[in-house]
Amino acid sequence: MNPELEKLIDTVAQGGVVTNLIRQTLRRKAQSLGEDPDLVEILLEQRLARQAGPPPSVVPMNSAPPPPPVRVEAPVPAPKPEREKQSSCGGCGAALSGQFVCEFCGTPTGLQATTEAEELKMLAELSTAARQLSSNVGGGGGLWSGLMDFAKIELQMTQFWKNAPLPKSPVALIQAARDALASFTGLKAGNSLAESEATKLARAEMIISLLKGNPKVPPYELEALQEAYSKKVSIGNKIEAENNRLLIGFGIFLVSLFLIVILSVIFGHKT
Repeated sequence: MNPELEKLIDTVAQGGVVTNLIRQTLRRKAQSLGEDPDLVEILLEQRLARQAGPPPSVVPMNSAPPPPPVRVEAPVPAPKPEREKQSSCGGCGAALSGQFVCEFCGTPTGLQATTEAEELKMLAELSTAARQLSSNVGGGGGLWSGLMDFAKIELQMTQFWKNAPLPKSPVALIQAARDALASFTGLKAGNSLAESEATKLARAEMIISLLKGNPKVPPYELEALQEAYSKKVSIGNKIEAENNRLLIGFGIFLVSLFLIVILSVIFGHKT
């Protein structure tokens, strides 16, 4: 076919709209160039079809759109709960597994008790640790070694009760107060109340103050704790009173001894 005519057909097809006038003009041009007008029509339709692209698919109006493709993802393994992780105690290096308190030295592990059941478990671990600490007395070694062991354990028990975490739920708080008062024995360090015993009393007093005014605390529970606390304080006061009597008696003894020495010196010079 004539190149000029092919170029004209392409130009007309690129416009996208072909009127009857344009078709007649192309047919006359083909005749003038000695080409078949029907062939020109066929080539024009081919160019228009190529220009328009594939026909769009017809979707019925009442048909629902196709569902989106389902994306299947590989299951992600759930993270291991924090309380199941193995760790070591920062106080003594013992192995820990989901514990709130080290059962050997009583050091808090940093794991937080968030439910009432977990708080009660934490208190049970505290009681176990307290018994473990109080039993760490070395056997033999004489009097001096025994005194050193007692002083060491007394210091450890004092720090233990000072650092012991407090629960938040009323039920666990009541149990914590019971534990502090039950473990109070009135132990003396020398002639006075041991510091660890005073620390336990202070812990019980703090818990009782937290329970006061809490509507979830039964009145009889609070009264029982206050009565037990008063009895323990009375024991502590008796120990302090006994200590004061001993100090006064020792002071009188020293004054009497001093007077005897002075009088002996005076009468010795006269004779």
